[in-house]
Amino acid sequence: MDIAVSTIEARRKTRKKLPSWHSTPEIIYPSVLCAEQCSSEEAASYNSSVALEAISREKAGDAHIADLTGGLGVDSMAFLKDIDVSQVLYNEANPLLAGHAAQNFTLLGANVLSAGDHAKGIFVSNRIVAPGKVGEILGDFQPDLVYIDPGRRGEGGRKVFLLEDCQPDVLTLKDELLHACPLLLLKLSPMADIDMLVRRLGNVKEVHCVGVDGECKELLVLVERGWEGDYFLKVKDANDTISYPSGSEDNAAPIYLRNQTELLSYKGMWLYEPGKALSKAGVFKIISQSESIPKIAPSTHLYLCKEPTTSLIQHGKLFRILEILPFSKSAKRYIATSYRISGVTSRNLPISSDALARKLMPSNPSAAVSAHIFAFLAHFSDHSDGKFIIIAESEG
Repeated sequence: MDIAVSTIEARRKTRKKLPSWHSTPEIIYPSVLCAEQCSSEEAASYNSSVALEAISREKAGDAHIADLTGGLGVDSMAFLKDIDVSQVLYNEANPLLAGHAAQNFTLLGANVLSAGDHAKGIFVSNRIVAPGKVGEILGDFQPDLVYIDPGRRGEGGRKVFLLEDCQPDVLTLKDELLHACPLLLLKLSPMADIDMLVRRLGNVKEVHCVGVDGECKELLVLVERGWEGDYFLKVKDANDTISYPSGSEDNAAPIYLRNQTELLSYKGMWLYEPGKALSKAGVFKIISQSESIPKIAPSTHLYLCKEPTTSLIQHGKLFRILEILPFSKSAKRYIATSYRISGVTSRNLPISSDALARKLMPSNPSAAVSAHIFAFLAHFSDHSDGKFIIIAESEG
């Protein structure tokens, strides 16, 4: 009965997240939590592409990947679907999840292997990942890359993101893992601090900020045995990935508006707000420099542009600017009576977005235009500054 209930509930929650799994009604979901915590198929596909690029296409058709924290098995299946992967080792410490994995993989069209098999397929293992146990788990399986998605739940189910608080503790296991395999791909919490991760892990070659549906869903960290160089920071949103060398943000030279007159000239043009994945990467000066668009202020991560590029569209939100007003009581009264307010954003001002929204409510329910309100402190290159409001329409 418990399995039946969890499967029904999990199928409801994963209709959009796992479309191919949802289209196979015989699949068992041993718990609702495993369905909530697993990668989406879109994210898992990206994880697979990162892994295969790291392994190199020289292994075409014969790459071996070990997923040591298999969970529901979404990432393992994504790895196996790649034509350059011949075998995947799925390992899961939870016996309930591992116990249903082979049946689910078979239903999804995978070949479940037995010890000694050399065909394309997937091995299923149920072992706890702990210091001194990596060799036992891998056995004769010689992976080109090990993938780990540490559990991010602590005592009482609270969410954790520090490496040592997750299970398994990859800080303790790192040397043992890299001794067994040259490449380690970690899926980590988007709440984790990137600089701290790189400093504490060492040998980091790439950090990926993965965006799905406007949210930064995960960080992927690629660790390579013996790597001592700089790392690349990569941001994935929709169908586009952009890459920056580490340290490039420190050396970037952003563009700022010359004065208030130039700010007002952007009426009818565009305001750009970086997406969550791009914001997580912290490349705020680079956005201005690479796209040649002015940044509102050093600490105000909003930008103005005349012609949006494909990169801007893929990695953030664009708003058509309707009006630009000084930040004042009269402006707030005017906005409340003239517009239906769909959202409010306050940046670099001594008032929060929620507090400003309360001051603007109730807005005019019969107004023809629904607008998003941006309030901010702008800094100009002529050394002046000012508080302003931009009234804008979302372009999706």
